[in-house]
Amino acid sequence: MKQTLLIITSLMLVVGFSDAQTYKGMRFNDDGSKSFETYKESKGRLEFVKLVSWHSNGQKYLEETWKDGKLINEKYW
Repeated sequence: MKQTLLIITSLMLVVGFSDAQTYKGMRFNDDGSKSFETYKESKGRLEFVKLVSWHSNGQKYLEETWKDGKLINEKYW
């Protein structure tokens, strides 16, 4: 029981002191397509990190990964 409590307390401290937050959101476009965007907040700055887009018929057509404001990976379907 003591060991379990110690593990839980340790995990809470790691999560509590982490300064990075992740924000995710869905964008719905007028043409029926949609995009899922992910942003990361770190050191008082919001950084765009990932974009996944789908056609209006639900088929995925684009996935991009970004780091430090630069496109590092782009894949089309």
